[in-house]
Amino acid sequence: MPIAAQLKGISKHQVSGNLDGIFYEHLTRKLQRTLAGDLQLGRIGGLTVQHGDVFILSTDDLNLLIHIIEVGNGFVTYQLRGLEFIGTLCHASESEALRSDPHKSKRFCCCHSKTIHGMLSFNTAVRLRCMTWQFAYTPYIVEGYEVTDHSAGLTFQLTDLRKVLISRFVHCIIYFVCKLPNLSSRLTQLTPCLDSNRFSSPDYFDLDPVFFKAIDDDFDEDVSGVTKQRFIQIYSDWIAYCLKKQSGNSSVPCGPDSPVVSLCLALSLLGRRCMGGQQSSKPILDQFLHGVHQVFAGDINLVPRDDWVLVDLDLLQTVVTPSVRIALKLYQDTFTWSSGNTHNELYKKIVYTEKNVVICPETDPKWRFAVLNDADCLFSFRWVSGRTSVDVYRIVQLTKRRLEFRAIKLNPECVRGLWAGQQREQIFLRNNNEERGSIQSANPVLRNLVNSSCDPPIGYPIYVSPLITSFAGDNDDYINVSGGELSFVNILLRIRDCWRRFRQLCGCKKEKCDGMW
Repeated sequence: MPIAAQLKGISKHQVSGNLDGIFYEHLTRKLQRTLAGDLQLGRIGGLTVQHGDVFILSTDDLNLLIHIIEVGNGFVTYQLRGLEFIGTLCHASESEALRSDPHKSKRFCCCHSKTIHGMLSFNTAVRLRCMTWQFAYTPYIVEGYEVTDHSAGLTFQLTDLRKVLISRFVHCIIYFVCKLPNLSSRLTQLTPCLDSNRFSSPDYFDLDPVFFKAIDDDFDEDVSGVTKQRFIQIYSDWIAYCLKKQSGNSSVPCGPDSPVVSLCLALSLLGRRCMGGQQSSKPILDQFLHGVHQVFAGDINLVPRDDWVLVDLDLLQTVVTPSVRIALKLYQDTFTWSSGNTHNELYKKIVYTEKNVVICPETDPKWRFAVLNDADCLFSFRWVSGRTSVDVYRIVQLTKRRLEFRAIKLNPECVRGLWAGQQREQIFLRNNNEERGSIQSANPVLRNLVNSSCDPPIGYPIYVSPLITSFAGDNDDYINVSGGELSFVNILLRIRDCWRRFRQLCGCKKEKCDGMW
């Protein structure tokens, strides 16, 4: 795949491989620490689980298949197969069958009747006896990520909403400029370049058609463009506040003719010009989203009038790119947080977002590292380029939480039979039709879910883990119940805890107890 394509966009298949696959890898690592202990505690079938058993863990968003390879004394070896988040109609039909509550049906043959609480109706009992799967445990709790995504095209369709993003973008640029290390020396280096481009002039103006009255707060109608005087009126107080908060740069002058004001103006014009096309017509909206994604991904295309930044090219990666990332997150938070009209509130939000939220493209290695290391919150701006000319931009946010799965046990003979039938049909009979009848929906056997979880090229799982061994001693709940492994060190620790507990119950203070032991 070309490098330019990796930077600019990811196809639908790559979204499944990069985003959804990393989710299943994260769940695999979580299950490695808990699965064996949960089986010992009687969850998901408990001690009746044997090698060869197959389970499906299902939520509203994802389905994963767990194949038990070996069960031993205090350990279990398994393999996890992750299915598509959003699949075909057959996939959705069988997923809906897994989410249905069997206790809701009250039918007895052709009539409605009352049932005893906790018992199934006659029709449901007969129907479930004909299934090759059964509910084993619910809810099964595993730590994972909740995905929230929505269309960026609908979000930025209104001009007022784009104005909020541009305003936050300029505020973030000023924040990162004031935060630059060795700001005084950098300003000394950049001052000749800023002077040669007239950014230091109090009468400076920019008439680029990319700027728009309904979008830019510093737009001056008298000249039909952005002026430095208008910029100072809007953002001078914010510049002074940010410099005051930075102990290392608090002595930098921030007057109307100061170099730091000129640098903030120049970078704000550069960033807005790179995003481009803020007008409200639909073709320009696509251009605006494309520009935002390019700056978000760090792929900044400069025009000749912005060549001054080549003197210190590091400003693009330390100021412009993180500014648009933080601005997008702040824009998203305007729907849940307060508007943050005061400088103190806005500054706190920027600092909080910078420290606690991982914001980067999904193709960045930092994204994978953050997911696998249990980052609390992640945020990204996704460009899905399909086979058609229509590009889809989506805002994606990941929040770590405890996911509730429904554990469904499958008939292992049925699973092996379906997999063997698919191998025979595709390898020996050469039937590669994507709509062949053997993979269509069949709720009694979950034919589509089972066949799609087979190894490629027979099936099409998003993720297939290697053989993973889980040990019961890694599960905290199991350790609290069983007391942990039987070792000399653990025995001494237990005796010490009992002694401390005994002394405390007898009225001895903790300091004396620790000293005596």
